[in-house]
Amino acid sequence: MVISSLGGFRATVLRATPAGDTIIKEGDDDRSLFKFYIVEEGEARAYVHEDGEDVLMSHLHPGDHFGEKALVEKTPRTATVKAHGPLKCAALSIAGFERLMRGIVAYLVSQSLILVSAFHGSSLTTKQGPCEDILTTAYNNPADVKTGRQTPRGGA
Repeated sequence: MVISSLGGFRATVLRATPAGDTIIKEGDDDRSLFKFYIVEEGEARAYVHEDGEDVLMSHLHPGDHFGEKALVEKTPRTATVKAHGPLKCAALSIAGFERLMRGIVAYLVSQSLILVSAFHGSSLTTKQGPCEDILTTAYNNPADVKTGRQTPRGGA
């Protein structure tokens, strides 16, 4: 369950929505009500209003999320999302969403540092520098990138 993996977020609530109810509405701009949603159970559908009609944009299933665009860009909601059958969503407040994003950024930075460290310690490193040599090896002999071996210059 998604909600259990977000247990450390006090701003997380589980919202049950009956079939047909609207969770977010295109054009809404009351930021005090904005939330970031992750589908826990059921299905939702996202629509945009064009030429007087609702146009289906996507089906949202367990694990899918919505509502982030307005939070990140600080704009009104860009789509309407409705429950297609009974729906349960994890809902994070703006503060909870921002905390989640900081955690994701920290994770990505740590993974990048691990990769940089691996490249610097790689047997593929030569006086060209780690990135250039790895790219050259990947281009000339992709199998060597998977095994970590380096084909001697001038052929195998």
